[in-house]
Amino acid sequence: MENSLSVQELRQQLAQLEAEIRQIKVKLIKLRRDAREAQGEPSYPHIIRTDSGLTIDGSRLTLYSIMDLVIANYPPEYIKDFFNLTDEKNNDALDYIEEYRAEVETEYQLVLKQAEENRIYWEERNREHLAKVAAKPPKPEYAEIYKKLKEHREKYKA
Repeated sequence: MENSLSVQELRQQLAQLEAEIRQIKVKLIKLRRDAREAQGEPSYPHIIRTDSGLTIDGSRLTLYSIMDLVIANYPPEYIKDFFNLTDEKNNDALDYIEEYRAEVETEYQLVLKQAEENRIYWEERNREHLAKVAAKPPKPEYAEIYKKLKEHREKYKA
């Protein structure tokens, strides 16, 4: 006899399990922090604030770069491997993000806004220059290469 659940029941179970996972994560974060503090260490020894914002100690990696992957729901092991972090630094970064999510998210949004403003600024500033460069004829030493590229483009367009 097959015991099948409705889609709604499955969604309810999934939501319940996700809530339990969040509670366990919060407990784990607090335990790690409390253990460090009990040993007289800072709560998050690998997280520092620099001119670039919240940064992993000993690197130029900001928590905002890590946030890109956290928001995309990448698993912690992938994040660790992607940025070549130690277990301690990865745990510190992810724990800090989780514990101070609202503050980090606010700063992250500011960083994204600033990055977009910078992109627009440089795009506008370089638009005229790039147009001039594109309008120039190719250098004679590259004529053969451009000829081959043109042939390949025509071949693939057909």
